[in-house]
Amino acid sequence: MERDSGKVDVRIGDIWVDMTEKGTDFRGRAKPHIGYLHQEYSLYPHRNVLSNLTESIGLKLEPELARTKTIAALKAVGFDENTAHEILEKTSYELSVGERQRVTMAQVLIREPRIVIFDEPTGTMDQITKNEVANSILTARKETGTTFVIVSHDMEFVRNVCDHAAHMKLGKITAMGDVGSVLEEIMIEEKADREKTLEDRNNDLERFLKRAQQCADLNVLNDVDFYVSKAKETAVKLNKDISIELERLKPAYRKGISEMLKEAERYASEGQIYEMHVYIENAINYAAKAGIDISGELPKFMHTYEEGLKEALQEAEKHEAEGLLGMSYQYIHRAGNYAEKLGKNIEDILKSLPWYEKWTLTDIHMKLR
Repeated sequence: MERDSGKVDVRIGDIWVDMTEKGTDFRGRAKPHIGYLHQEYSLYPHRNVLSNLTESIGLKLEPELARTKTIAALKAVGFDENTAHEILEKTSYELSVGERQRVTMAQVLIREPRIVIFDEPTGTMDQITKNEVANSILTARKETGTTFVIVSHDMEFVRNVCDHAAHMKLGKITAMGDVGSVLEEIMIEEKADREKTLEDRNNDLERFLKRAQQCADLNVLNDVDFYVSKAKETAVKLNKDISIELERLKPAYRKGISEMLKEAERYASEGQIYEMHVYIENAINYAAKAGIDISGELPKFMHTYEEGLKEALQEAEKHEAEGLLGMSYQYIHRAGNYAEKLGKNIEDILKSLPWYEKWTLTDIHMKLR
């Protein structure tokens, strides 16, 4: 992990090491003294605790020394002597969530680092596990004298575990000091941010509704619907009722839907059934969004849908006979749309056709691959 800018100095004994400089006299000299436990860290699942804390991480020790150091590391994270001995031969599957987390901490501590960096140690833990981890860190600090640097968004955890805190925002430290003071500053800052966000969202809502009305005056339903959708999303976040404002926009929806249905009628009279279907679908979608009932307008199209279903199946059969499965499937899909409008099941219709005896939609997908 490289820094973006600035310097990172680490003291090893009486010497300050510049971590921005590579090489054995600089970064290489400090690395063995630094442990890192990232958020997604896990144990080797098919190895026992003893192996996870020694062989698996490259520690080659005599058996007795391996057990002694492992027990010491486990005790450092809060296991008592008996429990530490009991879990040595257990795999991670046999441990509780809290126990697994403490063993991963022990895996870092067994190398005896001077500094341990934890990246979001609580993650998605439940409260009981969080408490176990917090106690383990406090115990490890006391037992080993190790410095823990914890990166976390969990303010409660920081309050319970840390002595000092720093708040970083957009790559810059905005507050540093004792935990209580820093957390209080964060709360004040977050409150100001929330108030600003609230003001911004209210402004956005007003702007979306204004633009929707302007588009309604110009009879551009597509844009009206776009801004109405944006206004609805923002209103939900603000927990605001905008039903009165939306009611004012209904005439624009009604006019647009009426024009779509007229176009659908024109295409129906010209025998262009697919184009008719597209306009009807758009009218239905807009009506649903605006809460407008157009069910009484649809029966006059049913005869045309019957004709469309018949024609689509004929085209599907013709292309199937020619071996053009892709084209045949397109017409079957179209027939399915028409059948749905007629309240019919396309699968039942297809099963009754001689040319479709062994050809299911799954078969079509397989043949198209």
